[in-house]
Amino acid sequence: MLGSTTDFHLLDDKTLFNLHQVEQNSAAIDVLWERYRHLLYGQALSYLKDTEAAKDAVQHAAIQLLTTQKTLEHPKWWLFTIVKNFCLNEIKYIDNKQFIDTENDYISENEIIFVENDHLDTLIKTEAEEALIAALQNLPVEQRVCIELFYWETLSTKQIAEKTGYEVNKVRSYLQNGKLNLRKKLVHTT
Repeated sequence: MLGSTTDFHLLDDKTLFNLHQVEQNSAAIDVLWERYRHLLYGQALSYLKDTEAAKDAVQHAAIQLLTTQKTLEHPKWWLFTIVKNFCLNEIKYIDNKQFIDTENDYISENEIIFVENDHLDTLIKTEAEEALIAALQNLPVEQRVCIELFYWETLSTKQIAEKTGYEVNKVRSYLQNGKLNLRKKLVHTT
């Protein structure tokens, strides 16, 4: 058991999240949340272009973080995914609402069903993202690291090489093989 809040700043995201899950340690989750709260707000604001809606997205992520019962390998990515999905759903909802509002004369039954099935689309996307994260965990470490840095942190192959110490050609190889392995793993899970 850690003694003070300052100890938590030295821990990685997964450890902080696990402390919260296992020990219900609010100080650990507070440190984790403070690391990414402002970045999540920025992400939401870039999608929604509205400060109040962005605050709602961040609040939604906070609630998800506090209430999830899942084991998270990468809490940071999970949080960004939660915010992204929330924002995309908001955008889709706004677009659908505007479509319906402009077509007041006649709304077909199919269009109403499309709007009502929005939640189902969200569930399907969430399951697909969870499958992707699970598949990532089963990749060889080098491939997983390169894919995570390339796609989630949007680093170039040169930047990945500098960060990991791998040769640039090895990074390209890990990325290519990692994508192939991910594709195979995802095909078998669906």
